Amino acid sequence: MEAKEDKEDHLQAEKCQLGPSQDKWCKFHKARDHSTEECRLLKSHIEKLIQDGYLGRFVRRMKEEKRAMNDHNRKDRSRMPSRDSDRA
Repeated sequence: MEAKEDKEDHLQAEKCQLGPSQDKWCKFHKARDHSTEECRLLKSHIEKLIQDGYLGRFVRRMKEEKRAMNDHNRKDRSRMPSRDSDRA
């Protein structure tokens, strides 16, 4: 129970340290200052979840989708005439 309270205190402390910026919004902190995409704390938490094995299925699926996309792109390129044959 104490560890959970420590995490909440840490997150609250992080939230309080943010300076206001009207053009960026972090959904994780629910505060202005940086965008969700730029949020280092969120990235750190996600990386920890991956390392601890909680997000493994999502990481695997993303790798499989990337591999499938690369295979698809390779097939498309092989169907296109080469530049040398265009000049002939």
